[in-house]
Amino acid sequence: MVVAALTATLAAVGVAAASRDVRGALRRALVDPWRRGGASADAERALAAWASENETCPSGAVVFLGSSTAARGDWASLFPRARTLNRGLGGETTDALAIRLAKSFPPNRPAAAVFYLGAADLRMEGASAETALARADEALERFRRALDGVDGAVLEVLPARGESAERRAAAEAFNRGLAELAARRRLAFVRTRVPPIVDAQGELSAALAADDVHLNDAGYRALAERLKIDGGAAARALDP
Repeated sequence: MVVAALTATLAAVGVAAASRDVRGALRRALVDPWRRGGASADAERALAAWASENETCPSGAVVFLGSSTAARGDWASLFPRARTLNRGLGGETTDALAIRLAKSFPPNRPAAAVFYLGAADLRMEGASAETALARADEALERFRRALDGVDGAVLEVLPARGESAERRAAAEAFNRGLAELAARRRLAFVRTRVPPIVDAQGELSAALAADDVHLNDAGYRALAERLKIDGGAAARALDP
């Protein structure tokens, strides 16, 4: 069912590929990671470190998940009126996140979750937009199964500096598909490829960049403002 839905989504956003090839790629993207069996060693260490914090966390927290952009964010300082939990792991692909997803949340029901998905898949692994979207859909499906009714927001993959035309096109195709997935799953979609985060050339603004793909402190402040604008119920939980 997920494969069929993703094929329709990709067609709707203009990702070009033959239907049979797309369906085969999606099946491989969804099935192969689970055959590897379990979360990575880094994820296991992180889960162990987070366990005590999870046990004592009251209900109503906002949980940030994803790769390095999530992991590097000082969310507690950016949203001082909210209880935030940083459950990001640098370099983690979306299929790896999906495997450890349910264990990343505290037992007491959170108010919302904020996801940064796809960047490591596209830029570190060189995955196609189709593969990254299939993984994102599986991760969001697991979120819904684990925490039905909890509000969520999905961040658009940030622009990069000096990215090749091919990689930039893949990120843009992924973001179009991610917006469709977020709408279908009734999650807020937070646009990040807008000023001041992007410059006139559509790249990550030098003034807000720590390097070619990561934000500096000013960049995170700009991202927090985007989250307040587009984040829906998750934004209201972060800035009550």
